[in-house]
Amino acid sequence: MEQATARAAMLQKIKRGRITAEHINASVRPRQLLASADAWAPIDRPCFGHPTSLLVYMLVCGYDKSLDDEPIEVVIDNKGNLEIHDGNHRITAAHAAGLKTIPVNIYYWDGAEKDYAFV
Repeated sequence: MEQATARAAMLQKIKRGRITAEHINASVRPRQLLASADAWAPIDRPCFGHPTSLLVYMLVCGYDKSLDDEPIEVVIDNKGNLEIHDGNHRITAAHAAGLKTIPVNIYYWDGAEKDYAFV
């Protein structure tokens, strides 16, 4: 509930032109991100040179520090639309592995910045 309230407040600030871009670190439920994604990403690819799939890795190790080298990044625009910029496979695998929360970098922006600034 607190996250929804904070997100709504942030969106109001963006709409009023007080914030053009905002970045926060958060722990979110993988299902929350997948609900906004267009499609689920495949999870049967090798992970970081490990011989196992990303799903098997998360079933054994959870979401550990080795996965933080490239953070999951999502963008929320001024209309509240969510777009996953990096981490589709990790989000899908975390959900399939039943992880409760995962670390995510969230960017709020009003669209004034160039799209490539967040890629």
